[in-house]
Amino acid sequence: MHGNVTPVAEFNIAYDSMSAKLVFEATDNLILAPLDLTTSMVFDNDDMMACFREINHSSKQTFMVELTKFLIETNMQFRETGYEHGFYVHDAHTV
Repeated sequence: MHGNVTPVAEFNIAYDSMSAKLVFEATDNLILAPLDLTTSMVFDNDDMMACFREINHSSKQTFMVELTKFLIETNMQFRETGYEHGFYVHDAHTV
């Protein structure tokens, strides 16, 4: 698998290598979730709606639905997920 910034670099490590170094040195028990894993999990509208127990049209729910719609539309312009309708949530998946 290639990096998502350069052929060998992942975004967070490439842009904040000092923080990455601190994290890597903080423990011997570190598990990385590589991009080939997180890119196998596309977040879509169905996932968004599953986050809510009921449809209540609250301001928070409306914001999250609109944000998801925006991220999917943006992703589809850049084709990060190929042609799969959705977007990647790399950092959230690692948590």
